[in-house]
Amino acid sequence: MRARAAAFLLILAALPACNPPGTPVAAPSVDASLSFKGMWWSKSQMEGLNPNSPPPKTQAVDLERWEYTDPIGVPHPDTVDVVLSVSNRNGFPAEQIRLWTIGRWKAGPQSEPEKAAWDPKNFIDDRQTLTLQSGETREVRTPVDLAQKMNQLSRSGWWPWELSITVTITDSTNSQILAKVEKSLPIRPGD
Repeated sequence: MRARAAAFLLILAALPACNPPGTPVAAPSVDASLSFKGMWWSKSQMEGLNPNSPPPKTQAVDLERWEYTDPIGVPHPDTVDVVLSVSNRNGFPAEQIRLWTIGRWKAGPQSEPEKAAWDPKNFIDDRQTLTLQSGETREVRTPVDLAQKMNQLSRSGWWPWELSITVTITDSTNSQILAKVEKSLPIRPGD
């Protein structure tokens, strides 16, 4: 036991030699956020809207949930864009980064949401590289066809209860993780 303690103290004493003092180099860093957006009717379009003959949807809206409880008032577009906003925030010169986007569904019986489970397969598994200039912010959009998934699952009486997206951003030169963002979209059917 004493030999182990002595060896541990030797290792601790040697650590400063492994990392000599000096000017630390700041690691590249990015700001990142995820959101869900979809096209819907503007407030002025909804006034007196005939649901049997609606006008085109012209308003991009942020979605925190997808819900079919009110055919007009609560947004429930057929297609949702997953929007990643990523910024080179430290004023570093052009920075090449890798984005790894994973998308999963939580699905289960339409009449029993408590039995829903996460699909072990990723329906989105996308990797891409992009260059961010100093101070630049970019939006990367990935469309998700909710109506197609609903139709596919409805044949067996199931429903996609939640959509989950995770994006991991790494430095392309050394694979250091710069940011990781996650967001989920609850999906509720009508009554």
